[in-house]
Amino acid sequence: MAFARDAGSHVILMMGMPSADLAELAFRAGIQSVILDAEHGFPLGPEIRAMVLAARANAGRCMVRIPPSEVDQIGFLADIGVDDIVLSGVRAVDEVGAAAARAVFGSAGARSLNPFVPAAGIPGDTAALHASAAALGIWAMAETSAFVDDLARLAATAPSSRPPAWAGIVIGPYDLSTDLGCQPDPGDDRLRLAVSRLVADAEACGLEWGLFVRDVTAMRGWIEVGVHPRTVVLGYDRDLWFQACLARRNDILSLEEARQPDGTP
Repeated sequence: MAFARDAGSHVILMMGMPSADLAELAFRAGIQSVILDAEHGFPLGPEIRAMVLAARANAGRCMVRIPPSEVDQIGFLADIGVDDIVLSGVRAVDEVGAAAARAVFGSAGARSLNPFVPAAGIPGDTAALHASAAALGIWAMAETSAFVDDLARLAATAPSSRPPAWAGIVIGPYDLSTDLGCQPDPGDDRLRLAVSRLVADAEACGLEWGLFVRDVTAMRGWIEVGVHPRTVVLGYDRDLWFQACLARRNDILSLEEARQPDGTP
């Protein structure tokens, strides 16, 4: 599902720590969505439901990133009410359609219909459950050269044939640069070309596209080479927490070092 647009970017926080309190603080700080990183350790269990509720209470969205080995969990994630699924390691467009089918009821999909799951809201509300399923968005992590080529093929042939539930792509410079054999630096020609191709082809296919950036320095680097994402995936909660603690510690030490031997400033 496309994000509603206000002035400025849509900022998403990548989270690896299963803390609804931290998610709530992120939303209060102006973050609009969170991606729970189940590819790298976020538990695929009841912790996710707590994050969904924190998002709903703060008018935010809760997305979950899963590796290819966990696509059979899409039905479970849809049942507990997540807003979007992010697929990592995608190599072909067909993988997105196959994943989307796992959230669809009936003969067109592989999801069992149980109107008593949290996504139904009031138990037994089948209409609400169908509405929830229709609103679920599928995002693909664009982080392999094979996917760069396959998205280009779709854009050049039949962009309108993309899976209906496919909302967008998130460009991951770290994995993409590793696959390309280059540095995760906006100044690297190979990476910049691959990212530019992904952006152009996503727009040709009518897809939202976002870019993972570590911080404002990385964001500035991409803007300087002509990449202007509207959807920014800010990472990572562990990194943000570490950097904030380190900066405050260093600020305190700098005050101590500025004191004179007699104790005066």
